[in-house]
Amino acid sequence: SSSASLALELATTTLTISSNVTLTQSSGVTTKSADLSVNDGKLIVAGGLIFDNTDGTTANKTRLIVTTGSAAFNSILLGTTPTIDAQLISVTSGTITVANLVTQAFGTISNVTTAGTLVFNGGLSFGGVNTPLFTTLNGTVIQFGDDLTAITTPLTFAEGSTSIFTADATITPTAAIAFGNIQINNNADIILAGNISLVDDLINDYGSTAITGNFTI
Repeated sequence: SSSASLALELATTTLTISSNVTLTQSSGVTTKSADLSVNDGKLIVAGGLIFDNTDGTTANKTRLIVTTGSAAFNSILLGTTPTIDAQLISVTSGTITVANLVTQAFGTISNVTTAGTLVFNGGLSFGGVNTPLFTTLNGTVIQFGDDLTAITTPLTFAEGSTSIFTADATITPTAAIAFGNIQINNNADIILAGNISLVDDLINDYGSTAITGNFTI
């Protein structure tokens, strides 16, 4: 078996791409992967990261792997392969930033080993009949600049993780959403469209009116 990969290894390395990046799933041969790895340094993609998982072979994977570096995208589009580990977005102690809404109906988004940062400036819509996976750690920072929605699949952030809302957002728990900590930054108004769970603390930098809606925390 073999894999295709592009890796940034040095902290002094910055790679800027002005168009889309497509990770294409291999077909016909098992245990192959198409990897975009930021082991250190910085990756900036002005377009989108597209997961082209049309083959459906579960052993053939497409993966974005960020360890200690950072990667920023205008958008991320996951493919429709139902197996959760066929498409992977993974961060260790680094940072992944997405400017537009991420819809995760498939695949896995995961913070592994050491707490890192996931930034969804356009918000996150999570869940569906194919039960995607979103995993965090104690100390993970998940930052939202817009709405957060869970559909069909419950969304649970780890105890000790912190979900930071940096702009106005509606939290819609069509499926259950459980938070570790919630931090509301100055000038962010949060509307609850359903009941949510909070394990740790609510840190409100805005004031008592930052959260509205006839629902409970």
